[in-house]
Amino acid sequence: MAPSAHALRGAARAAGRSALRLDRPSSQGYDTPTSGNGRLRLAASIEILYLRFPVHPNITVIQIGPGIQRIDKEGDSFFVVGTEDGPLAGKKVEIPGDNVAAIQWTLDEPAIKTS
Repeated sequence: MAPSAHALRGAARAAGRSALRLDRPSSQGYDTPTSGNGRLRLAASIEILYLRFPVHPNITVIQIGPGIQRIDKEGDSFFVVGTEDGPLAGKKVEIPGDNVAAIQWTLDEPAIKTS
C-alpha cells in the first residue's frame, strides 16, 4: 500500500526541519560542562558566530581567521575585532545578540568547581 499524500508532506516537512538545525560539535563542551574529574570547563574564547540574518548577502557565519583577531561578548552584543593588517584594521564591529543563532568556542583548561 502506497503512503498517502498527507503522510508524504509530513515526512518532507520533518526532513526540512532537520536539515535546518545546526549540529553542535561535541568536542567543544556543549554536552558536558564538566570534565571527568568534576572541574568546570571554561570558554577561553569565542571562535565562530552563526548568524540568524546575514550582515551582508554572503556573510552568515563569522569566525576567527584571516582578518579577524577575536570575537568578544559585551553585554547583549558581540564585537568582532579586526587584525592590524586586515580589512577591519583598527575596527570593532558590533553584532547584536539577537542576530546570533549559535556560538562555538574553544575551552580553556578546566577550573576548580567552587560550589
